Amino acid sequence: GRLASWFLPAPYGVFRLADCHAVISLGGNVDGFAEAVGDPELAGLCADRMANRDAIMERLGVILADWSYDRLDRALAPLQMWYARVQTYDDLPSDPQVAHNGSIGAIPISTGKALTVLNHPVSYDGALPALRHFAETPGADTRMILEGVGFSPAEIDRLAAEKIIRCTSGKVAS
Repeated sequence: GRLASWFLPAPYGVFRLADCHAVISLGGNVDGFAEAVGDPELAGLCADRMANRDAIMERLGVILADWSYDRLDRALAPLQMWYARVQTYDDLPSDPQVAHNGSIGAIPISTGKALTVLNHPVSYDGALPALRHFAETPGADTRMILEGVGFSPAEIDRLAAEKIIRCTSGKVAS
């Protein structure tokens, strides 16, 4: 395992397990962690988690490589330590927190289908901003954006003709 940040004591990071990846973040009291993992060498290293963080991460990476997530769950859940399975893209739509936050949305495209996208991460007055438009091809919105900030149609045509911008909608000088 690699340490996810340099300023926190180990263990703190993402670990490859036999059947998935898991994140472990034990920033506070880790009494019982090494015992739950069942490794005396790790227990000795955890005596000074900051000084030994690289060694702890390396040792834990070796130990956990053969573990399943179920085994990790059985070892750490009774200790109420923070850990979680790293989700795949396919897992995310059914995640209760993702659903509650409205993190995933859909926007219609020209094929008649909907494109799955990440919603804006912030709500305003209790609501997420609406998904209004998706540029399906590079340059599809260039003209609209540049006109919106004051470029004239002639300036936009010149930039497109000189291949400075890509502009796939509206008149482009040849």
